[in-house]
Amino acid sequence: MSEKDSPDKTAARPLPHVEDLYQSWFLEYASYVILDRAVPDIRDGLKPVQRRILHALWELDDGRLNKAANVIGHTMRYHPHGDMAIEAALVNIAQKEFLIDMQGNWGNIFTGDRAAAPRYIEARISGFAKEVVFNEEITTWQASYDGRNKEPQYLPVKFPLLLAHGVEGIAVGLATRILPHNFVEICDASIAYLKNKPYTLLPDFPTGGVGDFSQYKDGQRGGKIRIRARIEASDSKTLHIKDIPFGTTTTSVIESILAAHDKGKIKVKKVEDNTSQDVEILVKLPPGVSVEQTEEALYAFTDCEVSISTYACVIHQDKPWFCSVTDLLTYSTEQTRDILGQELRLHAHQLKTKIHKATLESLFIEHKIYRKLEGADSWIEALDRLAKAFKPLLKLVTDEVVEADYEALLEIRFKRLTKYDNETAEKALNELRGSLKEVEEKLSDLTKFTIKYFEALKKKYGSRFVRKTVISGFSEVRAREVVLANQKLYVNRESGFIGTSLKNDEFVAACSDLDEFLIVRKDSQIVLSKVSDKVFVGEGIEQLHILPSQANEVALHLLFQDDESGSVWAKRLKLTGMQRDKAYELIKGTGKVLYTKLVEADKPDWLELERLGASKSWLFNFQDLEWTTRAAKGQLLTVRDLKSFKGVEETVHFRTPLNLTLSADNKHITIGGKGKKLGAFAPSQLLIALTDDGFLKVFPASENQKLSSPLKELFPLAAQGVLTVVGRNKDVIFARRMKSEELAEGMELPLFEGRELTGELLLMQDAAPLLELSFLSKGQLVAPPEILPLADHVPTRSLTGAVSRINRPGMTAMKTWVSGE
Repeated sequence: MSEKDSPDKTAARPLPHVEDLYQSWFLEYASYVILDRAVPDIRDGLKPVQRRILHALWELDDGRLNKAANVIGHTMRYHPHGDMAIEAALVNIAQKEFLIDMQGNWGNIFTGDRAAAPRYIEARISGFAKEVVFNEEITTWQASYDGRNKEPQYLPVKFPLLLAHGVEGIAVGLATRILPHNFVEICDASIAYLKNKPYTLLPDFPTGGVGDFSQYKDGQRGGKIRIRARIEASDSKTLHIKDIPFGTTTTSVIESILAAHDKGKIKVKKVEDNTSQDVEILVKLPPGVSVEQTEEALYAFTDCEVSISTYACVIHQDKPWFCSVTDLLTYSTEQTRDILGQELRLHAHQLKTKIHKATLESLFIEHKIYRKLEGADSWIEALDRLAKAFKPLLKLVTDEVVEADYEALLEIRFKRLTKYDNETAEKALNELRGSLKEVEEKLSDLTKFTIKYFEALKKKYGSRFVRKTVISGFSEVRAREVVLANQKLYVNRESGFIGTSLKNDEFVAACSDLDEFLIVRKDSQIVLSKVSDKVFVGEGIEQLHILPSQANEVALHLLFQDDESGSVWAKRLKLTGMQRDKAYELIKGTGKVLYTKLVEADKPDWLELERLGASKSWLFNFQDLEWTTRAAKGQLLTVRDLKSFKGVEETVHFRTPLNLTLSADNKHITIGGKGKKLGAFAPSQLLIALTDDGFLKVFPASENQKLSSPLKELFPLAAQGVLTVVGRNKDVIFARRMKSEELAEGMELPLFEGRELTGELLLMQDAAPLLELSFLSKGQLVAPPEILPLADHVPTRSLTGAVSRINRPGMTAMKTWVSGE
């Protein structure tokens, strides 16, 4: 090769851009985590590490127990992510007690204690797993990560294993949580599906507890359940916790009880943990503390009650699929029927092969065809003689006879020929034919056979899986209790308990036992709860409101005073997204609640406000406010101190417009007086007055006003949006943009900080205000006007923010520009 033809070894290979590398690497990583790590495959309900562990156990199985360390090491032939991940997954599978028999200390799901080191514990594949998970003859195989071994793509599971196990996984951009269900109920649901009958499938947790599944939503995204510990009173001073909610441990429950005690929400003397095989937590109470009240407080303020969200997601056809429990059961049940059909067809083929072989052997021996082979000089000649001898007998054979069949006959040993018994052979052949007929009958009605299969599983293993989680009857009781007689609600404001049984305490109101109530505490927190015998909602009850039956149609109106500024704020809230018996902050920051009221969302709620130094009261309607959230600050109402306020019933005069007029000197705004008409406004409407000297004043339409200088503009204040004020001094524009919600009654602001204004003064409340600027003409050339978008030049600032300055040399005038003029 010449020097010219040789490759340039110094030439650098072009490198991809770093952004392209990050993009491709992240997508590959995200895809890998979703498909091969965190989310189970719908076909067998297993994550890859779980599948590899079971495959390793299957390969190691000889009926005896294997050291867990040996299982982990064997699994590493298939799983590339190290022994720690395999160990955690192995313990997780074993603790579910479905697929693995275990010996030794495998940890405790109640206390959260870890399993012993892998060298001290042993495991083997369970009988249930052998029956429903494995069948090498119909398994699809693939190469392992290093190409040295073969592993199953998925296992031919003949049971909705994913619903029995449950699963949690966090991938890149998505997560999955499928709750465990009861084995017997899964079998019953599969049978009901195959019979086209309705069924209901609800979770069952190994930790027991009492579950409210009214919002389960079939396990789909957005569903949630509430799980409570099972608590009984051993005596007047002891509460016995016998079950704990799923996802908690005795340690976390005890810590939450002690934390609630430290915060003063409950009073306990001592907490003992005697848990071993069963949960046993004893809560000792001090003298004078009610057992019933403490039990309710435990549910309200500790991990004795938790809420669990559901979002079922599996890998289906190599991509994530968000589904429901019904979808999973349907798929798994139909797959079980298909796999059973594959196994039956395989068994039928094997039986036909045996029958064919036995029939040929019987004919070969009974008709002494082997004697015709005497004197054959070669293997080929023997095969020819055998084929010719069988020609008259082929009608007795159901399948085609091939050369391999003749070769098998030639390999029969002489000892078998001499000991052949026609009767025994015919009996064995009839048994094979009977088995084949039975298999074909099962195949003819595969659905019926699948139903019997699930019934057999239920009978064989069902006794081990008694339901542990009690299904709450709250939803059913709620429906039956609609027609019950009204109750009377009482409250003990100091102790923080409310209920129908507190007859010696303060009477609140007559109510139904279906009603809910909202309490406002002195610490500015609110708690939503349901009417019951006794419930603890927190000490320092300030106000209490009974809700109508449909809380989503109710508005909470709130008036409060900010501690720092002394200004008064108002909020209008919807009671959505609230959990019962949980405290929520009502005020952002620190403040004092002045007024709360629950009203129907479409009803007005008027307050008559009287401020210090004001000659006349002011009407305010909460219905004029925009909806806000609990975390939002709310609407600034007034910066002046309130002397008093009271709720008033709406009259026709509240909405009757008031005609405002301006005096001759342009400094007095009066109601119905003589002078220039300014317009008609509702009495509660806040108005913005802009004066010639650049002052802005906010006041209600129901009050007469005296201005410091002549009025330039008068506008109603919008509840939301941006207020823009611009003034001109020769060829300089001064401008300010501020949020309307920051303006409140009683405000008087110098907008331009004393700057002299010699030209126009404009006020606008448009989202994108535009100015039309005029300029001096040069000679005979007329300068075209400029359309100036103020939002691009003037930022929105707070009320104390700086004034923006825009220079336009040669400008002679400005005005508001409206499209189409």
